[in-house]
Amino acid sequence: MAVERSIQFYLLHRGHASGEDLRYEHTAVYQQGAEVNLFSEEFADRLTQLWKQNRAEVYYRETVASAEQADAMLSLADAVHRYILDYASLQHECVCSQ
Repeated sequence: MAVERSIQFYLLHRGHASGEDLRYEHTAVYQQGAEVNLFSEEFADRLTQLWKQNRAEVYYRETVASAEQADAMLSLADAVHRYILDYASLQHECVCSQ
């Protein structure tokens, strides 16, 4: 969810989407990020596959994430968040401790 929210923040801030546009399925935000050249199509596809294979199962409690998986997801979310803030020069817009 944190990865999606960081991408949504970028899309909203740059005027590539409105709040209404972002009320669709989880993986659509990854494709929209690629469409506006925030990252590559390949990366969007990898995020989509990650969500489909892992996050959805954990979110809906079909399985339990291991501590290792949770740490990996936290690292990914942090890296995506920092990338977006750096890419868009938006550090001043964020209330996180980055």
